[in-house]
Amino acid sequence: QVDGSGGCTMLCTSKGFFAFGLDNGLLAPLSVGGTAILSSAWPTPEQVAELVERHEPDCLFSVPTFFRRLATLPADRLAPFRSVRWYYTGGERLPESLAQQWEDATGAPIQSGMAGAKALQ
Repeated sequence: QVDGSGGCTMLCTSKGFFAFGLDNGLLAPLSVGGTAILSSAWPTPEQVAELVERHEPDCLFSVPTFFRRLATLPADRLAPFRSVRWYYTGGERLPESLAQQWEDATGAPIQSGMAGAKALQ
């Protein structure tokens, strides 16, 4: 669970015109005194891997479809994701096989929930 210590850095792959992106990519970090990692680029797996490597977020929010795309990266590009403490998803069902594949690759589970855009409100 995200704490309110003020040091939490968050990255959301969804853009701010989606409720999931606005809530988790901007409002959630602001509500806990954290840092939002923002990018004007449309997210690609490689671009998100670069952001994770450069900024070392504590939390990463994404939808299962994008986690599936990230999981196709080579192991060396997934290595920076091992430093992320929490992964959250919503918006669609998270297949168990993808959840296990992600945890095997990064060492951390994806927390899944319906209405994920409301998770931190």
